[in-house]
Amino acid sequence: MIAQRIASVKTADRIAVIESDGTIVHCAPHDVLMRESETYRDIYASQVKSGSLP
Repeated sequence: MIAQRIASVKTADRIAVIESDGTIVHCAPHDVLMRESETYRDIYASQVKSGSLP
């Protein structure tokens, strides 16, 4: 599955975080990404702020 919204992939077994140049920088479940990936946390925070996440 390919998605831009975290709400769409939050329950996936593994989520790949891909930079704009196509590089995969992290690949892990949501809870691990929240602890270990600044990029993922930034995306999550922007979506919470915009109201995109339930």
